Amino acid sequence: MFFVTSENSAKPEVAEFLTNIKTEILRYKIILVSPAMGTGIDITFPEEVSHVDGVYGLFEARINTHFDIDQQLSRVRHPKYVRVWISPELFNFETEVEPIKQEIAESEIIPEVLTGYSPIGGMPDYNWNDPYLTLYGNILAAQRASKNKLRENFIDLRTYNGWIVEPIEPNTEISSSGSDHAKQGEALRQAKHVQRILDAEVIDPQQVDELMRKADVGKSLSNGEKDALERYFIEHFYCLGASRELITKDNEGKYRQQIQMFERVIQGEPDKALKEVVYERVRLLRELYQSAGIFTDSSFDTSTTLTSERLKSFIAVCKKRRVKIDRVFGSPLRNDYASKPMQQLSLFLGMCGIKTVRKATKKNGIKTYNYNIADAALGEIQEIVTRRKSKRSYS
Repeated sequence: MFFVTSENSAKPEVAEFLTNIKTEILRYKIILVSPAMGTGIDITFPEEVSHVDGVYGLFEARINTHFDIDQQLSRVRHPKYVRVWISPELFNFETEVEPIKQEIAESEIIPEVLTGYSPIGGMPDYNWNDPYLTLYGNILAAQRASKNKLRENFIDLRTYNGWIVEPIEPNTEISSSGSDHAKQGEALRQAKHVQRILDAEVIDPQQVDELMRKADVGKSLSNGEKDALERYFIEHFYCLGASRELITKDNEGKYRQQIQMFERVIQGEPDKALKEVVYERVRLLRELYQSAGIFTDSSFDTSTTLTSERLKSFIAVCKKRRVKIDRVFGSPLRNDYASKPMQQLSLFLGMCGIKTVRKATKKNGIKTYNYNIADAALGEIQEIVTRRKSKRSYS
């Protein structure tokens, strides 16, 4: 078995494999690759002999377009068969070119399209016929249209190109068993990850710098070195010693990302020195939270009871910023964001690690739910933020 991923693609043995792939591939029974092995790789054998028995593809949603998937599967030119699983998820990304062009222009992604300001009202004027703006808008529209119906679009493309597509009916029994095994496997993987970090060497900042420089010049780090770095980053971030509970809570860095976003949101107007995409996410989250009536100045209000009626302004902002939400977060609004705004707001709150609690009320036999920000979850985040402010590093 041989692996090609973004993590090992710089290794000499992988480079050797890719350079001589038509002969090297015959040495292995199984080759597992990520999109790291994409364009520029052509696995064709003399006289179109099918040395490769089968090509298998597993593709989640919102990552590749169906054109990308087709290209990645086609690295092997004449396999005996191709078997593919593609996420059936459907999305509602904006696909109209003109709204996309407007959002791109207003976001100053292409500064040249701003031609000046209107003498009346000072509103910005844009060159809507700018070729780069038009090209960018059309590319984004095509990508989003592809991702909206990824599986269906891929099947249509393959059928159009002359392939015979044979759908496989789902097997409920096998699917349930596979799901159980996947959950058990993930639980075991997470437990091993936690234990590896607990067992990792405790290193100092100088050792961290040395390992980071080693990685920056393309040298591979051992698993022990990676684990030592991860332990250092966890302890340094939370200003606490590593524990099983802390490493589990960190969730392989996801909780750190949420805490960092929370810190940026409560700091006020974001620093323009931030990366553009981070700057835009912070500004957009602040606007969305404020429209929901749960965020004022630099603090969240846990006393505000949220109902669909109170979230009308939030719904309006979601509708107004729909295209921007698509681009900045890389994820579209829920199809039911207007009828179930609380579910959409919960997704946005989750980006800062904030959770909600709900309380059921019944009137005239009709049950409704009211929501508040969870005090406990917010308090935990605030405690971490306060500790990070008071301690520059863990000692």
